[in-house]
Amino acid sequence: MPLTEPLTSREKAYTYGSSEYDSLLKELLSDKSSQTLLSFIGPYMPDKNSAVKSIIQQTGLEVQTYSFKDIVNKDNNITRQNIDQAFEGVDPEKNLLFFTNGANLCGNYMGNTFSKVKYATPEERHFLNKVEEFKGIIIVTIRSDDAADETIKRKSTAIINFPLPSSGLKRFGWLLRNYTFHGFKLPDERTEIT
Repeated sequence: MPLTEPLTSREKAYTYGSSEYDSLLKELLSDKSSQTLLSFIGPYMPDKNSAVKSIIQQTGLEVQTYSFKDIVNKDNNITRQNIDQAFEGVDPEKNLLFFTNGANLCGNYMGNTFSKVKYATPEERHFLNKVEEFKGIIIVTIRSDDAADETIKRKSTAIINFPLPSSGLKRFGWLLRNYTFHGFKLPDERTEIT
């Protein structure tokens, strides 16, 4: 069997709703015993929620949702314990793990220096080790491509891009909900998931 090079981030990037994405999803969901890490990258959360609902309907899995805002702590040991607890007792044949706010894991809010070039934090490497042990579907959402480091992209089975909608009305609604005025953001009762 010839050796093949691992796919680059560009080669495994798909746009949500495209025919390539639909084909990929069918292929991934047909093999339920393999480890699958999907990185959902983009600002538009309604489409990310729709994608998760579609996967749930096709697989019959129950969703276990976690936010990296709650998992990540400035103390590395606490973060590792929180990651371990998220995976503890989860049956990959019955559950899909859905992690939101992935930028927190990628070092943006951990006291690590923010830079354009992202390197995997020790906590992220610990998370990815747990991902490799989990023989099921894991989804991580990240608000923008520059908030994700190359390690999580490289380890992802596929990177799904979620652009803003082409509909002017939906785009305006999204902009209005995300509008800030001199640092003041309009209050919103819904929890923000990125």
